[in-house]
Amino acid sequence: MSQRPPLPQIGGDSDIILDIYTHRSLRAEDDMSSEEYGNTDRLGALGENVLKTAITTHYFYARPMPSGPSISDLADDFLGDTNILEISQHYNVARRLRAASDVPIANNPEELRRFWYVFVGALYVRNGMNAVQHFVSNLIDPESGTNTIPTGPPPQPPQPPQPPPPDEQMNFLPGLPRYDPSHPHGPEMSLSLFHETAVKYGHVVTFSAEHEGPAHALTWTVTCQLDGLERGKGVGTNQRIAKSQAARETWMAMGWGPLV
Repeated sequence: MSQRPPLPQIGGDSDIILDIYTHRSLRAEDDMSSEEYGNTDRLGALGENVLKTAITTHYFYARPMPSGPSISDLADDFLGDTNILEISQHYNVARRLRAASDVPIANNPEELRRFWYVFVGALYVRNGMNAVQHFVSNLIDPESGTNTIPTGPPPQPPQPPQPPPPDEQMNFLPGLPRYDPSHPHGPEMSLSLFHETAVKYGHVVTFSAEHEGPAHALTWTVTCQLDGLERGKGVGTNQRIAKSQAARETWMAMGWGPLV
């Protein structure tokens, strides 16, 4: 069997990694602690559809075209119990996934399949569809490559020249909400909006945090990097506020537009 690809590194802070490898048996049912994605149930619902799309896309563009089983059958086989157990064993999922003592993981394809849905959902949210497709295609067939799979929308015909937009509208992504720049310490920056925008521009986001001071009065400093380069810094009485300020400063530094 060909060597399987390494697990892709999911961009951003470590909170999402902890969530991926923490089984829901160790969390409250109504836990919605992440502003970005809510909880792993939501990531799993997203990841299930994204994973099935990536598998289907791989087989659709595979050349020569597969004969015999349909694309749907091939996708079902990939997500079948035997393959899920084999893949999970290769990546030591059962040893890495924390779960309650009464929840069997190692030989439980249903739970292992859910882990992969959550993992792919997180990969999609942080790194985008191209990263998912690259991983899945190499997981199915490491020797096939992904060069024949389109990674973006089809080319559009040339458009007639348009008058330049007003200065305050330059460099914005259409349809995105904005904060009022005259209130730099106003409403907190939406981290889900920030990550979504970074992915649309093709950036990988990472945050690093440190704190100082007595335990009852900590001061947090969070820096935000895009593709490994520091773009923003925030300071606050808790990590959430500092992270929001770092994201806001990065947003403005990248020229993604004023926020309302």
